[in-house]
Amino acid sequence: GPLFNNDSEEFLDSFRDRFIEYCRDTGIVSEFVRFDPYFGNGNYRYRGMKVEENRDVVYIDLTLSDSEIISNYKKKSKKGIKRAVSLLFAACRTASCCALSARLK
Repeated sequence: GPLFNNDSEEFLDSFRDRFIEYCRDTGIVSEFVRFDPYFGNGNYRYRGMKVEENRDVVYIDLTLSDSEIISNYKKKSKKGIKRAVSLLFAACRTASCCALSARLK
């Protein structure tokens, strides 16, 4: 979603008006915005904008090792990943596929 450092109504209205004008000028008929809960940009509402929550936000701590990350997965998730990797491995047969498959065991 949009990020700005000014949350005044006047600024937000001006931004939205200019964005609508840009969309009309360029033929854009639909807009999809993914708000980021860590930036809090979902707190801004624009007139005429319908906001729907359609899924949870999930994060992975990338400072952990692959083994630590995978150890936090649920059994069902690991099983799905193993299946996807085996299907991918059958198609690509790369070293990275083998490495990922070995870590999931």
